[in-house]
Amino acid sequence: MRDRLKRAVLKRLKNHPALLGVFRRIYRTLFPVPAPALEVQQHILKILSGKTSVFFVQVGSNDGIHGDPLHDIIATNKNWIGIFIEPVGFLFERLVRNYGISKRFIFENKAIA
Repeated sequence: MRDRLKRAVLKRLKNHPALLGVFRRIYRTLFPVPAPALEVQQHILKILSGKTSVFFVQVGSNDGIHGDPLHDIIATNKNWIGIFIEPVGFLFERLVRNYGISKRFIFENKAIA
């Protein structure tokens, strides 16, 4: 329920960056990111500090939200482009829905072996 509400709000606010930022701060206050995920985010941002653009490949993207320490970073950094790879059909559909169709992203419903 909570994730469905979050997705609905994010979808409506994606064209309003200021409101989107306020919503994310409120959401993080109400539902804090678990410490390990936050540490991963901080580590990634530290390594990539000063980069003007980033290209990423995320294998096993799940739905793009659950257990994904990269979601907030990817969603807020508009200069990040990349490929999401998710083999499970229903998770792939959620992944595309959660990030939305964008020139920044390539979505692949494939398994890597």
